[in-house]
Amino acid sequence: MKTFGSLAMFASLLALAACGGGGGGGGGAPASQSPFGTATGPAVEATIGPAGGTLGSGDGKATVSIPAGALAAATTISIQPVTNTTPGGRGLSYRFAPSGVVFSVPVQITFSFTDADLIGSSPGALGVGFQDEQGFWHAVRDTVRDDAAKKVSASSTHFSDWSYFVGWRLQPSAAIVLPGSRLQLNVEHCAPRTTADEPSPLMTACTTNFESAGLIKEWAVDGIEGGNSAIGTVTTELVPRATYTAPVLVIGIQTHDVTVRLSPPNSPDELLVSKVTVVPGGSGAPSFSVTGTLDLRGIVTDFCPQTFAYISKPRLQDRVDFLIVPNQSGLLYSIVGIANSPSTFSWIPKPLPSGGTAQMDSDPEALTATDGSVTHIASEFGVTLDGTNKTGGCTAFGSGGQPSDPILPVEGLTNVSFSFSTLDFVNGSQTVITDLTLPGNDIFGDPLLVGQWTWVISIVQ
Repeated sequence: MKTFGSLAMFASLLALAACGGGGGGGGGAPASQSPFGTATGPAVEATIGPAGGTLGSGDGKATVSIPAGALAAATTISIQPVTNTTPGGRGLSYRFAPSGVVFSVPVQITFSFTDADLIGSSPGALGVGFQDEQGFWHAVRDTVRDDAAKKVSASSTHFSDWSYFVGWRLQPSAAIVLPGSRLQLNVEHCAPRTTADEPSPLMTACTTNFESAGLIKEWAVDGIEGGNSAIGTVTTELVPRATYTAPVLVIGIQTHDVTVRLSPPNSPDELLVSKVTVVPGGSGAPSFSVTGTLDLRGIVTDFCPQTFAYISKPRLQDRVDFLIVPNQSGLLYSIVGIANSPSTFSWIPKPLPSGGTAQMDSDPEALTATDGSVTHIASEFGVTLDGTNKTGGCTAFGSGGQPSDPILPVEGLTNVSFSFSTLDFVNGSQTVITDLTLPGNDIFGDPLLVGQWTWVISIVQ
């Protein structure tokens, strides 16, 4: 069916832009100035004269139909795919050239869209826009959408970079979560900036800062308002945001539609959908990627034990990355793919009252992980990394500058542990901080050791 509903969509978008501040704070978003897209493929060109003609892009996604009388003389017309910088843009943008041409009769620019382009949005939110020479995007007010053919079109008397976009979207449009974990969802609005009655108003960056009162009518899971314990619940406290909480008891991998129904003024209701997959234990158990970063400050006595008092404001930083993967049954987990980054160590000399100083000849290594183990009971995980550490090499100097015998690096065994619960995951990840403390102070009154490991655990599917 052909739909001329984009005028209604623009009426609602402009109304929302005029009243910015309902759900995400006061004031509308500024006009969006974006970089120009870069070419992703070759240009397709043809010579079209006063009789008119049609040209399509190489991928078949964009076409221009030039009617008779639009051109006074034969002109080389081209279409090239470029990266899309449109607010709310879907797919690629297309560079229609020559950019300086002015058509005596409007030409029609048409884009083909797919169901994948509408994930997190809806057909009624589709629009067409172009980028001006300053990099600002403009939304064309008068567009035509053919849902059966999956095409959206706009008329123009000029060429530039053109694209199609969605006026509102639900983010994230798809996600993987664990049983009992939470996912934050936002309705984002990609609105024209002005309410002036102009054919191509400026566009803004997509934002949650818009008047949502009366617009958002219902959050649901699989069509059930608010959801339930079997499929998960969705709650909202600050419109236009909501939180989906996955069910705790899950058998097999489940996918649920978390939806929000919009009722824009002067336009039919629209349903935005986020596809949320809940992955339990067992054969469908997920893997986790982990990044651990260490930041130690103070006097690190373990790294140069006989001359530590000569080193001031030391800072040791380290990093390790690895995967936690299930076995075939999903009941046991192991650690694989350990990647150690070199430690970095910074310090400044701090003479003792006697005038002695010291220098570091080689940096310490906090952790070089070689192996690890995982304990797993329901949603609770315990992780231990085993490996080695190394003290720094150092040389002490007396008040007269005479060096002592250098202290050589010493390698030893070490391990570090942390735990996490999948019930605490938000948006598919969790951050766990392990504080490190060593009681006591050095001879200057400074703490011997202050620091922490920060572990970022994310779902990998």
